[in-house]
Amino acid sequence: MRPDVAAFIASKKTSDVQQKAMIQFAQALQGALEAEVSDPQAVASSARAITRGVGCIWRQFSASEAPDIVTAIRSRTMNTKERVLAYERYAHALSGSVLRRPGGNPCD
Repeated sequence: MRPDVAAFIASKKTSDVQQKAMIQFAQALQGALEAEVSDPQAVASSARAITRGVGCIWRQFSASEAPDIVTAIRSRTMNTKERVLAYERYAHALSGSVLRRPGGNPCD
């Protein structure tokens, strides 16, 4: 996770479990930006991590807060053209994949 994203998360007045949920999601997004898109297993692993990260945020925040938290972390993670293009390459590699919603507690 980049320092600017970590600083944003640290600036939020949230509980420890909410901080951990945000960190989990931010790390998953960063992993997608760095995933080797020619490796289907790496892409699938990143997708599972993002799905779990989003699920964890929804578990730890209210339904009115969770979408804004996800959007804020996503926008800070992909805040340059280079990062957006990296995410688009990842999304293209993921295209056509079928993902299952994680069972149980999605939080690490």
